Amino acid sequence: MLPFKKKIENYKLIDYLLLLVIVVGIFLRLFHYFSNRSLWLDEGYLVSSLLRLNYHELLNTSLDYQQKAPVGFLLVVKFFLTLLGNNQYGLRIVPLLSGILSILVFVPVAKYFLKEWGLFTAVTIICLSPAFIYHSVEIKQYSTELLCSVLSFYLILKFKNFRHKKDYIILSLGGAVMLWFSYSAIFILGGIGIGLSVHYALTRQWGLLFKSFIPFSIWLISFIFLFGKVV
Repeated sequence: MLPFKKKIENYKLIDYLLLLVIVVGIFLRLFHYFSNRSLWLDEGYLVSSLLRLNYHELLNTSLDYQQKAPVGFLLVVKFFLTLLGNNQYGLRIVPLLSGILSILVFVPVAKYFLKEWGLFTAVTIICLSPAFIYHSVEIKQYSTELLCSVLSFYLILKFKNFRHKKDYIILSLGGAVMLWFSYSAIFILGGIGIGLSVHYALTRQWGLLFKSFIPFSIWLISFIFLFGKVV
């Protein structure tokens, strides 16, 4: 068999395997969501505030039992509680959606950096890791943290060249909003901003360097507003 033909067949096999692990990963998350397991202690502490406080209080009041969670996460979970009722399905829908979206967004990010079996291994880990599956139905922000981390890399890989006006808008708003849903986003976005700026400077891409200051500045404004006013 010719080498290029073997390579094509290998790519097809990996595509089938990727689809399989993605479907299994999503199924496992849905299975645990609908199994409706009991809350554990730390979840119960956070749920106490979600049920007791209104939207304004979630923004401006300390949570019960010294709990901490990003305000965006709290507000969206509160919205689904209002929409679906005060039950565990309403509480867990945000972590579930975050877990599923993390898989779907991670695939193109992994494809950018990895090939063939390295790609398959990385996707398998995020799909089938017990920790990732567990946190996808836990009433905590960890699944949303994962989504924001993966989404940060996806956005910067897709829009870093600033070819169109929409690139500025999507990258600027995407990063600014993620800061409201993830504590770790400031470190990831900050690292991305510094890394890209250094790269553009060293390669003398001055146009891209100055263009990148637009989304980076909006991220900084969002961070200052969030932690200066809310926390």
